[in-house]
Order: sequence, then C-alpha cells, then structure tokens
Amino acid sequence: MGYKNTNEFMRIRGVILSSIANSNRTEIRIPSLRKLAELYRVSPPTAMRAIHSLLEDGYIVPLKGGGYRSLSQMRSSMKIFGMINSFGKQIYDIHCFWLLNAALGIELTGRGPEFCTKDLYLETQTDLRRAIFEHGLAGLICSGVTAEIVDEIVRLQKETPIPAVAFYTSTRKITAAAPLAEDFYGLFRQLLREKRTSFLVLLSEHHPFYREIAEAIEKTRLQNGVSLTRISCAEEEALFQLRTLYRTTPSFDAILFFSLMPGTYEFLAKRENPDQCRFVLDQFSLYESLRFTGYVYSIDLKKTAGKIIGNLLEQTRGNENKHFFRTEFSIVQYENGHVLKPLT
Repeated sequence: MGYKNTNEFMRIRGVILSSIANSNRTEIRIPSLRKLAELYRVSPPTAMRAIHSLLEDGYIVPLKGGGYRSLSQMRSSMKIFGMINSFGKQIYDIHCFWLLNAALGIELTGRGPEFCTKDLYLETQTDLRRAIFEHGLAGLICSGVTAEIVDEIVRLQKETPIPAVAFYTSTRKITAAAPLAEDFYGLFRQLLREKRTSFLVLLSEHHPFYREIAEAIEKTRLQNGVSLTRISCAEEEALFQLRTLYRTTPSFDAILFFSLMPGTYEFLAKRENPDQCRFVLDQFSLYESLRFTGYVYSIDLKKTAGKIIGNLLEQTRGNENKHFFRTEFSIVQYENGHVLKPLT
C-alpha cells in the first residue's frame, strides 16, 4: 500500500477513534464501507483497512443491515490533547522535542487513564482549526512553537475556548513556561564571577529566545565592559567567520553556544584549551558524542511540566486563566561528558 493510502487509512481511523473517545461513553454509529469511502473520498479497500483495524482492536462491532457501532468501554471517555512542535511541520522528532514532549506527555498521562496525546502536523497555521474538530481535541500542548502558531491559537480561542499551553516558548498570549532575559544574563554573571572577560557567543537568529538572549548580551556588554563577539548566522558562514576571527584573536575566556552547530563546536574544541576557556551550552544540545567539557545550563523539565499541565487541566474545567511560569536555569559542570558538580 502506497504512502498516500496509508495516510488516508490513518486519517479515517483517527477521526473515528477521536469520535469514540469524545462520545462520553455514548454509542456512535459508523456508516457502511461504501458510504465511508464516499464520505472521505478514498477507495473502498482503504476504508475497509481502517474499519478492519478498528474491529481487530475491539473499538467497533458490525451491525445487522450494514454499518458499525462503537463499543462502550473505558477508552471512550478519553480526552485527547494535540501536541504541536516548532512551526507545526516537524516530520522528524529531534532530541530537543523528545525531552520537552516526554516531560509533558508523562505528566499529562500520569494524571489519569483518560488522558492521551496526538501529534499534529499542520501544512499551514489555519489547519489547526480542522485538526481540533477532526480529532475532537480537548486542548493543545505546544513545544517551542513559533509566534505564528501562538497567534492562530489566540484567534481560535476567540471563537471557541480551546485550552492551550506552551513549553519553552516566548509568549504571554497563552499559558507558557519560559526563561527571561535575566535568566540568560545569569549565565554571563557566573562567568564574570570567574574573572572571565573575553566572550564569544554563537546565536542563531531563529533561536526561540533570540530577543531575550540579545538583551542579556547587551546588558553584559554595557554593565561590565567586557570584550564580547557575537556570531549569528548559518553554520557555513559561521565557520568562515570563525576562521577569519582566529587569525587575529588567539583565544577567548568563554564561549557560549546558544545554537549548537556540530561543525562550529568541533572547530572551537580543537582551538581552545578547556582548562582556560569555558564552554557553555544548554541541556537540549548535550549529546553523548560530544564528550562535552564545560557548563550545561538547564531547566527542571519535570517540575515545569507539572505546572503547565496543571494549568491546562484547570483550563479544561473552566477554572484557570492564562499564566506565565518563569523557568530559571541551573548550571552543572561537565568533564568529558560526565557530571562533575552542580554550580547553581
């Protein structure tokens, strides 16, 4: 079966399951295979595959005279929450989103057997409305989403009160948990306490907290009079700038990776002495293969997930408004990929 047919089969199965999950244990009727194929504009074999999978899983039973009905079981009382990453078009799950979504998913589903999640893929932001109604979503959980996704959620909330939260997203328009500029400035303060005065900062313009980090950089420069070099570009251009830079600048006291690019990290790791230059990166960029030596700053994922999922569920009960949760950093020192000691 081709990729397109597989997608259509999963779409039909997903719609029927969502209807069952949101039926509040009330029996629902599913049309015959022929009518189902016409309704979703698919071939009869594709509709048959979706129905057979639901029959095998025990969600539906056939009716005399044609069609099917749902079975009244505990699963029918489930509440489905849509999960959105980045700009809504993530095809592959990367390390960062695994960490965020694992914390959120475990927290939500651990609150009760009726809670479950569904990953959403949006061709455009306006597909969000369709996804909410098609899957009967009880709410939205966002991880590192763009401002465009947040704006679409706010627009939809004016029409229907769909609960929504965002993790590691710079917004105040919906409930969110994120660091402030002051938290990023705290990283510089730690380095300043160590009498470090020559900083190199690598920061992508697409970083979700570009504005907050840029503010912390400027505050460091103005208040402390340090030498601070910033590179904000794609990896190929960054490598070119670094090669040019190291022809005139022998070394730095500290290098902060707000956007880890493997090529730039390898380049700098070969040119700087870890005993003299402090490398700093975040928990989402800490890969085993790096054998990293330096500082790793992180947020408490479990604790923060607990706060925003609690808010989300209160929203579903109509008892909670939007709230901002500040996620402060802790700093841990690593050597060759192993934890040495926590600093904060």
